[in-house]
Amino acid sequence: MNKLFYSTITLFTISIFLLFLGGCASSKKFSSDNGTVWGKSTSTIRVNLFNSNLEYSLTAVGSMLLVVDNKKEAIINKNNVLNFSAEGEKVALTIKGKNYIGSEIRLLEANDGQNLFIDGKQLTGYVKVLSSGGKIYFVNVLPFEEYLKGVVPAEMPVGQGTENFEALKAMAICARTYAVIKMNNHAAIFDLYDSVSDQVYGGVNRGNEVSDRAVIETAGMILTYNGNPATTLYYSTCGGRTEDGKNVFESADYPYLVSHDDSSPAYCSVSPRFEWEENYSGDELIKRLTAANLLDAGVNTLKDLLVVSRFESGRVNQLDFRIEGADDSERVVSIYGNRIRGIIRNSDNSAMLNSNWFDVVKTDEGNFILKGKGYGHGVGVCQYGAMTQSKLGKKYRQILNFYYPGTSLKKYDSN
Repeated sequence: MNKLFYSTITLFTISIFLLFLGGCASSKKFSSDNGTVWGKSTSTIRVNLFNSNLEYSLTAVGSMLLVVDNKKEAIINKNNVLNFSAEGEKVALTIKGKNYIGSEIRLLEANDGQNLFIDGKQLTGYVKVLSSGGKIYFVNVLPFEEYLKGVVPAEMPVGQGTENFEALKAMAICARTYAVIKMNNHAAIFDLYDSVSDQVYGGVNRGNEVSDRAVIETAGMILTYNGNPATTLYYSTCGGRTEDGKNVFESADYPYLVSHDDSSPAYCSVSPRFEWEENYSGDELIKRLTAANLLDAGVNTLKDLLVVSRFESGRVNQLDFRIEGADDSERVVSIYGNRIRGIIRNSDNSAMLNSNWFDVVKTDEGNFILKGKGYGHGVGVCQYGAMTQSKLGKKYRQILNFYYPGTSLKKYDSN
């Protein structure tokens, strides 16, 4: 495996710089109304860029600093190849025949105007390389608010001019609140992933003036409920109605995550996935069930696809597959709720199904058409709805109150 990375090799020592690396920034924590302190320092955040089993190689496209256990330093030059390997709980690194090993390796910008890049992302802070459980982790450690500048435009379209500005501010608060919870709950190696597994982080080169300003103008603000950080789920398009949190995530059973109309006409009707259609043959759907280990391989025929029940929002709760085996035996396979999206997937099998809000149409040829609405799980902020509200002059507080009724805003306690 090979990726581009800024690197090099010329040993030297900068003690003051190492002291800076080992130093601690002032701690910022959140205090609830009853005096409870939420977790650890939020001055920096640890973002897992990727991890690999046992070995990994990077090719330098610029220069950078190498620090091993705060003791050794090198300049890694352009086009150097960095070969990492896991050695128990330590990381071994070989560059042009020179070997390094340590509990922690850090990769930083060199003081020559070169930026730190990985995976096409321009990074600030530094990249920490660790070994744990036979895997090598590449973790970007950076200032918390700078991280948000790379998340907001990666998660929501910036739009033209300032048309989406209030929605972007709401998005910044949602992303900040989500990250605070993850920083409290995640394992010791990193706080969250840089992908849809948590929040998409595009690096500092992903931001622009408008989205950066949205982060700056809401600096330190998080959404709370009963004095604690709220569960600020969000997604692209609700299709006209949001979903109850408890119908999608066991951990999202809160009174502020309740199903409600997205206005009339729906704010998100401008979304390209407000309405959609997917087409499948019966054989293709049988393959999807087999791939999900819900059906044994063999000669099976899909006789019918039936929506058995729906949630109040209209999204499908139970979907039944009526199947006939080679021996003319019949069976029913049922799948439920948001899980439907990951099993059926879209027609070309390249991604999850847009949503679990759809009707089923069976054609005369025995094929199946899903005519659906929305894109995403439907819980919390509908991003296209928020952008429309911004264009209509709604402020970020109004947008947040609409999608998270009963919540409050709170700022960092920096003491």
